[in-house]
Amino acid sequence: MRDGQWKLIHHFEDDQYELFDLENRVSETHELAQAQPQVLNRLREGLSQWLTEIDALMPRSNANWQPDPLGKDIDSAEV
Repeated sequence: MRDGQWKLIHHFEDDQYELFDLENRVSETHELAQAQPQVLNRLREGLSQWLTEIDALMPRSNANWQPDPLGKDIDSAEV
């Protein structure tokens, strides 16, 4: 999400956020979520409201998902 100089990235898989000041560091090399909590909270709320307004489909965890065990043979017909 962009808002003026700020860019917010939400990683849904682990519910983590990254905040960048594109006016001062366009390269996105200095993450500011902890240093700018007021900006982070404002953008998080804005993102949440927007996703609700557009009735966005949200990722959900699959409690039944199991990774394949290491070393499992792969059927080349399935690749």
